[in-house]
Amino acid sequence: MKPIIDTELLRKTIRRLKSIGIGIDPITDFEYDDYVLFFLKENHELFIDAIVYLSILDSIYSDNGQIDVPFFVKAKELFLLEAFPDVVKISEFTDYINSVISRPGMKKLKTTQITNWLVEQEMLKIIEDDDGKMKKVVDKKGWMIGIRTVKMRSDKGIIYPVNLYSPQAQNYIIGHLIQICEDISF
Repeated sequence: MKPIIDTELLRKTIRRLKSIGIGIDPITDFEYDDYVLFFLKENHELFIDAIVYLSILDSIYSDNGQIDVPFFVKAKELFLLEAFPDVVKISEFTDYINSVISRPGMKKLKTTQITNWLVEQEMLKIIEDDDGKMKKVVDKKGWMIGIRTVKMRSDKGIIYPVNLYSPQAQNYIIGHLIQICEDISF
């Protein structure tokens, strides 16, 4: 059961916080002076957190009830992520990232967000396999950061490529995670 809240006040607060976050007084619509802007820049993440939290709350109380805040990570959270000591599949690494960076109402990071970004960076390339399916395999740049493509055999005897990510490749992804989240459309 959801507690009763004033949704109009909630939406008004979100609008005011967004105005404050861009340096505009929500009451007068005037820009703040340099001193206040400096203060606000120092607290920028506070406003972002408040806006995200209040937006989630707003979506819970809206008619459709949809919560769809895209996956994001803050620079100060990157230190929480560590590379595995051994090679891993991208699905295992993505599951690990999602277990460490998680917020109520935030979508999970998808493996395709990472692999599509790696294709854009020419670390992976797309090929057609023997069955006519499109697969992502390591390219020269990806090889240099520690991505390897190995061939695996399924229970049915079908051979398929699997990309394995070394600790160096995992650290590369961690170092570019903010960019990966910004570059990929959800």
